[in-house]
Amino acid sequence: MQVDTLLTGGTVVTMDPQRRVIDAGAVAVAAGKIVAIGTAHEIGAQVQAAEVIECAGKIIIPGLIDVHAHAGHGLIKSIGMHGDDRWEDICGEVYTQASPPEFWYAEARLAALERLRFGVTTGVSLLGGGDTIMRTDDPAYAAAHCRGVVEVGTRSMVAVGPTRAPHPRLYADWETGEPRHYEVSFEQQMQTSREIVQAWHDTHEGRIQIAMLYPVLRDEHEEEMPPADYATACQQAQLVRAYARERGLVFTQDGHWRGSIRRAEKLGLLGAETLLSHCIDLHADEIDLVAASDTKIAHNPSANAFDHGPLSGDRADGGRGNGCAGI
Repeated sequence: MQVDTLLTGGTVVTMDPQRRVIDAGAVAVAAGKIVAIGTAHEIGAQVQAAEVIECAGKIIIPGLIDVHAHAGHGLIKSIGMHGDDRWEDICGEVYTQASPPEFWYAEARLAALERLRFGVTTGVSLLGGGDTIMRTDDPAYAAAHCRGVVEVGTRSMVAVGPTRAPHPRLYADWETGEPRHYEVSFEQQMQTSREIVQAWHDTHEGRIQIAMLYPVLRDEHEEEMPPADYATACQQAQLVRAYARERGLVFTQDGHWRGSIRRAEKLGLLGAETLLSHCIDLHADEIDLVAASDTKIAHNPSANAFDHGPLSGDRADGGRGNGCAGI
């Protein structure tokens, strides 16, 4: 059999159902796909390779998956980090007021290359950070992000969606070289998200996937938001989740803790296609709700360890996210 590349002599960690680890193993690749795995002796006798890469003393592993990060963080991850909450304020200002499509394109390439350097070939990236700074006022920003990922050659699930109620939110573009400010409604953010899904979901041989997002609703939101705004936020969360179900998309939320999963369950947000990030200080009944609904959790141990705040991972992701596959 003729193949393009043969990786040979290394220790192959297969991650197959038997969890085989093959000493002095080999991996053959043809047309961009793995076509054979086995011992170096076995595979070497079966294939003729245009390129042979000697891997003795090295480990050959599948590409790692980073299940939580924020697009945008890669370019501003160190700005104001020692000024209490100033970094989060900077994110809000940059992502909504001072980030043309070129920013999202450059950041996507940087983050993809940083991931690749650490063996990460697939990542989940929220198009912005936190709950009030999603860059979903216009599809151009997500398109720029996706182009950057495609050019590097990695895979990305890009989470888009509206900010938390109330709306409208203030955004700005720089098409004329000067800021043009405008208000953005929930309906505009949803329309933007639908256009992104239509244009990019499951494209480029499946390397670009789109997920839907609505910000977490926690106890402080119910206690501090005006009742009408809180009720609107609950309704919006359900609308976003319904659209994700309709299109067969992953639905994701960032920052669950201390009772918020109970609320998500009551709103009908959990399920096998739901991915919840961080999820710290969960109660026993919430863990049961996650398990019973087959909801997935993206654990962020190093991000959570960085800071003791409830949303500490947002500050510590640094463009990659330190996310690990969850239950």
